Amino acid sequence: MTADTAIAPLTFAHYGDEVEEADAIATQIAALRDAGLPGASIAVLIRTNRQTRALESSFARAGFTFRIIGAPSFWSRYQTQAITSYLKVLLAIGSKVGEEALATAISTPARFIGSKTCWAAAQASPNDPFAGLATCRIYPKQQANAKAFTALINKYRKQVGEVPVIDLIRAIVEESGVGAWLRDQAGDDDDTPETNGNGSLPIVDDVAVAGAEWGNDLAGFVAWVMEQEAVTGKASDLRNENEDDAVTVLSIHRSKGLEWPVVFVSGCSEGLMPHKLAATAQEVEEERRMAYVAFTRAEQALFVSSTSIYAGKPAGISPFVLESGLVSEDEVEEVTAF
Repeated sequence: MTADTAIAPLTFAHYGDEVEEADAIATQIAALRDAGLPGASIAVLIRTNRQTRALESSFARAGFTFRIIGAPSFWSRYQTQAITSYLKVLLAIGSKVGEEALATAISTPARFIGSKTCWAAAQASPNDPFAGLATCRIYPKQQANAKAFTALINKYRKQVGEVPVIDLIRAIVEESGVGAWLRDQAGDDDDTPETNGNGSLPIVDDVAVAGAEWGNDLAGFVAWVMEQEAVTGKASDLRNENEDDAVTVLSIHRSKGLEWPVVFVSGCSEGLMPHKLAATAQEVEEERRMAYVAFTRAEQALFVSSTSIYAGKPAGISPFVLESGLVSEDEVEEVTAF
């Protein structure tokens, strides 16, 4: 790090929610990049892959290159695209995008109508592949599924522009069967993006919350989602050289044994560090060791941040932040007073 990019060796900040936190991290990284610090010298550590949604959006808006290690970007995950494919079909998106969205939506959950049928539908109606389904020859046992799917899409097409995007997403996820499909894939940790293992659907919540920012403008939201898909791409691999000088985003687990000149540790909040599923003293101690790993990955400068709210629920500063001496009890009271 040069004199021009010299920064405080240790910074702690507390934000209202994960979006505000991500925007602040993006602003700080952009300033460091503008001052000449290579992106490859910067890492952002997260406790759970769910945190990438807010970070990706903020980083994409900030305009610097980044890569996510070990997991697909939020908008590239199949589970996310299963949700957004329905939204694309509602908007009658044509071309290859519309055909792929139709194939994903109609097969999630399985309706036994294959991609060849979707291709034929797109050929019959290039501007709206969904409309072309009516012209396709399908087996009798598929007809009931096709009829139900057609009725579902037509029902929600009538609501586009009239119903808030957040409500449209939640409703079509449940009525389409995507919600049940996600629950069938339930994991016992936030690192599996389908559910928390308790029936809730955090990945749906994250898509819906992102959509809420667009009011009733579904077309605007879907266009923004497609931009995110294009910008963030797929997961990267630590074994590959960082040829594009990108900022690295990865989990604390994957950061063991690695160091960067500048490290941001995002989400040092209750429920994430320690994780809310850490029920025993042994599990909490393991979480404490992970926090230590995160805080010691920085060679020259460490940024630590927490939030008052995470995923719409009260959070607060992780006790590990206080234990580590990064902030005093008086400072904790001060930053959480708003």
